[in-house]
Amino acid sequence: MVFQQWISTFPVRSVRYVFIIDETNMQRIAEIAEGCVREAADDYVGLWQIATRVRREFEPSTNLQVKRLSLDVVRLIVRRGLCPGDYGKTGFSFWDLDNLGRIIARIDGEWNPMHGDPTLVNPICWFAPRPA
Repeated sequence: MVFQQWISTFPVRSVRYVFIIDETNMQRIAEIAEGCVREAADDYVGLWQIATRVRREFEPSTNLQVKRLSLDVVRLIVRRGLCPGDYGKTGFSFWDLDNLGRIIARIDGEWNPMHGDPTLVNPICWFAPRPA
């Protein structure tokens, strides 16, 4: 059986890894991303929510796999117009990053798989559409 392959490359602790995801898994990632984009029309989407959806959909065996797949979702939602930021008592504050590579690098640097997934208490970031 022949699969189209999608290559995902991102830096992990100054080393570049390449992961090849078959067409079926890429479709599942795209469906998670589409759900996030729809949800963001009404509410902020936390990275913790993305990790939870990835964990439920893929049942990965390691936290690093959750991180890798979640970053693939992040790539898609950023390309679809969602931007990361921090959400606190004063509201939502977009990160001052306009480059997908820097966004991925920041999330990658803040997410230590040895400590588990992002949580509501420590979400790393939230996503929202940037106002026009």
